[in-house]
Amino acid sequence: MKLKINIDGKQYEADIEVVEDERAETAGAGQARPALPRSGARTPLTAPSSNEGPVAGTATNACTSSIVGIVVKVLVTEGQEVKKGENVLVLEAMKMESNVVAPVSGVVKAIRVGPGDSVKKGQVLIEFA
Repeated sequence: MKLKINIDGKQYEADIEVVEDERAETAGAGQARPALPRSGARTPLTAPSSNEGPVAGTATNACTSSIVGIVVKVLVTEGQEVKKGENVLVLEAMKMESNVVAPVSGVVKAIRVGPGDSVKKGQVLIEFA
C-alpha cells in the first residue's frame, strides 16, 4: 500500500506493508474498528473472562498473552506465590508497555518467557500450580 504524506509543506511517498492487524479479528463486516490508545500509559492485560472461555490450547492455570509483543520484564520468580490480578510481567507492543496480571491465585510453576522474547497472541507466558 502506498501513502502520500505532507509534512511541513513537503510531500513524501511511503510504501506500507500491513503485517498483522489484531483489530480486524475483533471487528466483523460493517463494524467500526476500536480506536488505538494514544498515550504511553500502561494498560493491564487480563485473561479472558469466564463467559469467553479459556484461550484455545491453554490450561486455565496459565497466564497467556492477549497481544503480540515483546517481553520487557518478568516481575515474578518460580516458586513465588501470587494473587489473582497481581502484575506478573510487562509486555511492549507498538512502543506501549502493558502489565500482564495473574488470572488466578497460586504459586508460579514455570516461566516460559524472558526479557527480549517475542510472544504471540495466546502464547503461554507463565504457568501456575
